[in-house]
Amino acid sequence: MANVRSPPLVSALTRTRRASRSSSSACRVRGRTSEQVSTFILQKIILDEVGLYYICSTPDRFHCVNQVLGTMVESLVEQPSIRLLRHIIRCYLRFSEDRRYQACIALREKLPVRLKDGTFENLIRNDPITVHWFQRLLINLYGDVSVGGPKGGFGQ
Repeated sequence: MANVRSPPLVSALTRTRRASRSSSSACRVRGRTSEQVSTFILQKIILDEVGLYYICSTPDRFHCVNQVLGTMVESLVEQPSIRLLRHIIRCYLRFSEDRRYQACIALREKLPVRLKDGTFENLIRNDPITVHWFQRLLINLYGDVSVGGPKGGFGQ
């Protein structure tokens, strides 16, 4: 499923009861590999219009996904993983790009502090794609890339 970008597949996933259970059980995922796979699948769903609509169509769904992503961000403080952080940033970027569902507005308040305070600057410094995505995320949310502390965050 993760390697196929298929709107019918995403549509089928979001219509089933499994989609609701998947987002709930994602909160209980343990282990770095499981987190990476779960986040990658979540990213694929969010990148699809139907999947984005499904997650953002109710505040509860969006809050659940945002909570899961926030928990994963916190876990990265003790066990850094550029691969997992890349998927997380891409999910947040997608939410910030689509203003129809109010996710961008909610993220201004709900984006994890660890993403804004420069905690992961050294981790992504040598990954230009992730740096670019992160800069776009900050611009989409705040109109500026200098959110991350005294050195200007990732924008400098």
